[in-house]
Amino acid sequence: MELQALLRHDDDDDIIDVLDGFDAEIALTLIIRRRSKRRRGRSRRGSVPGRMKTRERNIILGHESIMRDYLGPNPVYDETLFQRRYRLPSVLFRRLLIEITEANSYFARKPDAVGKMGASPEQKMTAALRMLGSGISADVQDEYCRIAESTVMKSFHAFCKTVVEIYGKVYLRAPTADDVRKILRFNESRGMPGLLGSLDCTHWRWKNCPTAWHGHYRGKEGAPTVVLEAIATADRWIWHAFFGIPGSNNDLNILDRSPLLHSFLNDTQPRVQYEIDGVNYDTPYYFVDGIYPAWSTFISVYTEPEEGSKKAFTTAHEAIRKDVECAFGILKSRFGVLAVPSRLWYEDQMKYVIYCCVILHNMVIELRGENVPDYLPDPSG
Repeated sequence: MELQALLRHDDDDDIIDVLDGFDAEIALTLIIRRRSKRRRGRSRRGSVPGRMKTRERNIILGHESIMRDYLGPNPVYDETLFQRRYRLPSVLFRRLLIEITEANSYFARKPDAVGKMGASPEQKMTAALRMLGSGISADVQDEYCRIAESTVMKSFHAFCKTVVEIYGKVYLRAPTADDVRKILRFNESRGMPGLLGSLDCTHWRWKNCPTAWHGHYRGKEGAPTVVLEAIATADRWIWHAFFGIPGSNNDLNILDRSPLLHSFLNDTQPRVQYEIDGVNYDTPYYFVDGIYPAWSTFISVYTEPEEGSKKAFTTAHEAIRKDVECAFGILKSRFGVLAVPSRLWYEDQMKYVIYCCVILHNMVIELRGENVPDYLPDPSG
């Protein structure tokens, strides 16, 4: 009864029922933990003596600087410099600005507790994209965007999550029937009928991986990493992205957990028709390296090609498989956050970041018209 009264006095009604039947020691432990969390939460609120005083950042100046330099009618910096610093064409940025602000109210400009207008959507998205593009810390954004480090981090995570939620179904999708037709036609012109793409993995180093997890996440890279499995085509479009497996696993172990394997087992891979040496096939295949199993859907090189035809195939295989390697290179070059060790604390946050980068990468390819073409010129004409 004393415990029940103590809990009710402390507004802990939500755990009263849970404690029924518990002994006193367990109940007291739960109460102590609950109260300690409340004390920690209260200590972080408001401005109190001994804490750093509030900075007058002049948020309006940050918004005006961005509009003057990049987004106004006569910007100081042209489109080339815009793309260098935002990693996106300005047309795509304006589209994201409208659609993300509509989808997530966090990006809307709102007054703070004293009635001052807060950061604009342009400031929040500029800070997020500069973190993605260069991999710099949130604190550096304060000087130009004029928003605090905590606001920059909130904007960064909100931007990545909103991009995935809005555009993931379109830009992280598996190829449609029309996409498959175009990819197969293009690869047939390269001498590889039935080829649907190249499969490979890349690692993203995790700087803030918990020390207790290092053995689980440390692999051949010598440091904790998390792995991205991807399929790319000649236009560098990434059709399949699977992220989150610890770096201690090799490509084969990652495949065991991949949705790609499930599509093979559930027979949901697209059905196609092509012919090689007079034999008809109806299952597409992917170019891989030698670690993958010798399945009909995975084609690797000959380890010791001796005949002329085998040497020619190995050379062509190595050249075409660079599609996915180039896609990884472009992805990490365009979004520098993937080229430096991740300073994030949680793997789920890393997932949103990397999927956001893949989506934006594909959006840029689409905007620039760099996709695999619908029609190929007639070589005889």
